[in-house]
Amino acid sequence: MRALVLIEPNSAYTKRAIQFFVQNYEDFKGIKDISTGMLALIEYDFHKYSDIIKKLGNNLRKRISEKEYTKSVLTHPWTFTFLSLQALTYVFGNNDKSVRKHVKWLKENQDPDGSWKNHAYLTANAILGLIVIGEGPKISREICEQKESLFLQEIEMKKSTIVSTIPFSGKIEIKEKIKEMISDTTNRIWICSRFITEFWTDIINLKRDNARIDIRVITIPKKEANKNYRGDGKKFIEPAFDSLQKTLKGNFKEAPVLHARCIITDDAVLISSADLTVEQLEKEFNLGIYTRDPEIVRKSVMLFEELW
Repeated sequence: MRALVLIEPNSAYTKRAIQFFVQNYEDFKGIKDISTGMLALIEYDFHKYSDIIKKLGNNLRKRISEKEYTKSVLTHPWTFTFLSLQALTYVFGNNDKSVRKHVKWLKENQDPDGSWKNHAYLTANAILGLIVIGEGPKISREICEQKESLFLQEIEMKKSTIVSTIPFSGKIEIKEKIKEMISDTTNRIWICSRFITEFWTDIINLKRDNARIDIRVITIPKKEANKNYRGDGKKFIEPAFDSLQKTLKGNFKEAPVLHARCIITDDAVLISSADLTVEQLEKEFNLGIYTRDPEIVRKSVMLFEELW
């Protein structure tokens, strides 16, 4: 199961293996099986299965009684030197009592020549176990903190945010997010919107102030927009359409079958139910998702280019 998680995390076989283990984990009694199952769940989706992982970890702690520990180590030393050490360290940290017991036993049973039982396989696994809990070459705390900072930045970057328009509470998050995206863009802003009566002057000014920005707009034909628009913003359809078409030239396109609403900038995408109109951005309930996840942005760009 762990091999599947590492090699094919998204395959149907992996999902079935994970599902089977999650449904039957209480039937697994061996320390090797518990450790392997914990590691597989940690590597597959720690947050989703954290309760089961911690339950297995506590079970593993209890099973490492002095008698069982000594007996099992003599029979299957690699189980303790790597798998269980790794599993317990990942969940409870390297100062956990059970982890320290592992480490103490390993150090006490190391032979004078540095090996364990003069056996390459056992020695290799013992070393791997010690490396997991930090018994080996070190790097500075500053470097660790810097790596952690970069990792947290990446997590933050990939977070998706729900934005909404809720008229009765005055919430206009979609409009505010669009304004932010337009003002922050430096290289690209691509827009899909059936109707455009808001932000059209901002788009025109952005193009005039910085001609190198790649601005593209896809919308429905003007005649269709005039026919189907409902609301006071209808008076802006023609001036917005004509001005954008004149400014963007070949980068302004009509698509009669357009129904999608999205805005793609340098490293972000907003996908929502709202067109760029005062009605949908201020007076109607609408919902959207904003994300900077590189993979979602990449796929959104591909879909936009396909439509383009």
